[in-house]
Amino acid sequence: SSGINAEWPLESITLQPNEEPIIYQENHLLISTQCYKMLVMQCYNLFYDNFSHEYNEIVWHVLPVLNPDDSQIWISLREQLKQSPTLIHDGIKIAILALKVKPKSSEPFHHLRYIFSNYKEFLSKADCKRVFEVCNETAERYPNNYFSWNFRLWLILNICNELELHTECDWSSTWIKQHIRDHSGMHYRFKLLCYIYTQSRSDDGHSSKIILSEIDFLSDLILFYQGGLSLWNYLRQLLNFCVKHNIMIIENIYLRAAHALETCCPNITMANGIMKTLDRLRLK
Repeated sequence: SSGINAEWPLESITLQPNEEPIIYQENHLLISTQCYKMLVMQCYNLFYDNFSHEYNEIVWHVLPVLNPDDSQIWISLREQLKQSPTLIHDGIKIAILALKVKPKSSEPFHHLRYIFSNYKEFLSKADCKRVFEVCNETAERYPNNYFSWNFRLWLILNICNELELHTECDWSSTWIKQHIRDHSGMHYRFKLLCYIYTQSRSDDGHSSKIILSEIDFLSDLILFYQGGLSLWNYLRQLLNFCVKHNIMIIENIYLRAAHALETCCPNITMANGIMKTLDRLRLK
């Protein structure tokens, strides 16, 4: 409903003597542990009692936030959307609230994907922007958040245009610099580059340059952030992609990558394996 506020995450607290069971404080809704259990129980009683009409809205708006991992609740929400598509903005807000409570829950992301797949005509640019902000927030709060990155990738490849794709690629390079231990973020960028490479295969020189530039970019990061294992795994992933697509590495990029290997690689076995692949791809 219009009363849903997507800025109110729930927090469970232990009730102190003479303290109110529900407190709204600094834009947070605090619920005592004792009250929380009773609230969940009551909502589930209503849920399994065929949604007593009087409490429909309360159950649909509260229960997904109290227990974001219950797939049956989200299925019921989607059934309600089929009957009343105008409720999709409520559906988005509910999913956002659920992700504030549990940022690595798969069900709210699945629900958002359902909405963006089936109700595009009801969505605005503001809706897209807000959902991308949620992807940022959940990735920040929970490193290597597979569900967040996977949903973001789906959005980019299915909802956004080519210009937005390239803008996203630029954004992801900044993210990697700020989160060098987040392998999921690097894997996301790799998937973006693979897609761009595939789309530009008609121009072999340009498509190869995309991957070679990334190896060069990664060599700089490795030299600057020494010891970042995620960076080395990403480099290995890129080199394996080059092998698969027969992309040869030009001399200056080869030398920079080899220098990074000799200077910074924390694991001799890994360094030998990467160097062997690098030598195989060296353009002579």
